Amino acid sequence: MCSLYTKFTGEGSSGTPPGGNAITPLPFPTALLRTLQPIIDALRRMPQPSTHPSHPGAKAIYQTLKETQKAYADIRGNWAKKCIESMGGRRIIDRVETLDGVTAGREVGLWVNGIIAVAGVEYDLMLQMSLLTTTGAVQSTYSTLLAPIGSLFTTTLSLLINLVKGNLNKHAFLALAAYEELSNARKAWGDIQSRAGRNENELKETLVALRGICLRSFPEFLLDVRGAGTKTNVELGSGIHDVTSMVVTYLQQIPQVMDAVGTALVTLGDGMWKMGEGAGKVLDKSDQDDERLIIEHFVYDVVTALLASLNSLATASKKPAQGAIFHFNNVAFLRTKLLLDPETPIDDLLGKPTQDALNSNYRTAKATYFDVNFSPLVQALGDGGGRRDVKEKMTRFFDALDEASDRHRVSKVLMDDEEGKEMLQEEVVRLVVPALKRFCDKNIQGSK
Repeated sequence: MCSLYTKFTGEGSSGTPPGGNAITPLPFPTALLRTLQPIIDALRRMPQPSTHPSHPGAKAIYQTLKETQKAYADIRGNWAKKCIESMGGRRIIDRVETLDGVTAGREVGLWVNGIIAVAGVEYDLMLQMSLLTTTGAVQSTYSTLLAPIGSLFTTTLSLLINLVKGNLNKHAFLALAAYEELSNARKAWGDIQSRAGRNENELKETLVALRGICLRSFPEFLLDVRGAGTKTNVELGSGIHDVTSMVVTYLQQIPQVMDAVGTALVTLGDGMWKMGEGAGKVLDKSDQDDERLIIEHFVYDVVTALLASLNSLATASKKPAQGAIFHFNNVAFLRTKLLLDPETPIDDLLGKPTQDALNSNYRTAKATYFDVNFSPLVQALGDGGGRRDVKEKMTRFFDALDEASDRHRVSKVLMDDEEGKEMLQEEVVRLVVPALKRFCDKNIQGSK
């Protein structure tokens, strides 16, 4: 009967594993389960030392049942591992590398929850199939069954940690989203380990590692943003700088993992992401655990660090007019993406100081852009000199106009903001045309 039991278990745990990327439970064939039920019932009634201590064959029967039950656990555990691998379990790390950070973290969560679901279904099936039903026997069997799954689980999570550590800037939100997902799965995984009588908890160990990585990511990101402003020997174009795009992408993802970000920043401490530059704002005791407030403080520090870096890059430009276009484009892009037309609810996390910083820097960058690019046109028509200077002034005006036109053909302003571009053109006209008209009226009238 034990041979038949093992034979039918093997038949129900073989074949072509299911494919796809979603991990789903592995049902045991119903027909085989019906066939096995009488065998299971008969084997459970066999003499054992606990029920028939004086039976001469009780010990041998118990040992045989124990070995048969272990064989069941080995068969089902290896089959479950094989199926999980086939259902995307082995490719999960390759897959998350192709996704954006938050989506990748959610994918890790689906993977973990899929394994938990498989382990749960296997536990229920094991209770139906167990030949030895004492608490100790059930725990031992389940522990054996989980061993192959646990090995895959541990290996994959180790690869995840190594992936994130390899490029923390790129994978910061993978770490944050994965931390949030795994935190939510912690209780369910702990229940599974408890059923197996195991003290080890691979998920807990991974959470500890991810937590450390997440805490490290905030000061390192801020350091990279600041560092961009020191690279002043790089030739600037007029487009959106890599650091601007990086910050916008980073901040836009925060609302999707608010819980993980808030928990990590509270743990790190308000302002401690500045790495030795002081703790920033000092919160009242009642505000120390206000996650939203601390997130607002972090966002403020990131935004002001970027604004300072952009200003440094523009100021260091060897071509002031082009530097002004670069500065205006980048500040306008940042303000639009975070405050005016955000793609995520990041604007809800912009406190008044952050909004004021964005608006103030936008006005300053715009004023500088106008001053450097269009003031020469107005200045060329300035008062002073006699009538002989009229021709020279007009020549200087049109030379400056040609220079500005050539510059703007190469260095585009507000590239993807048609409405903003039209408003800017109107302002340029309001600045230059009246000055030209006054000059013409004055000199034409004076020549009559």
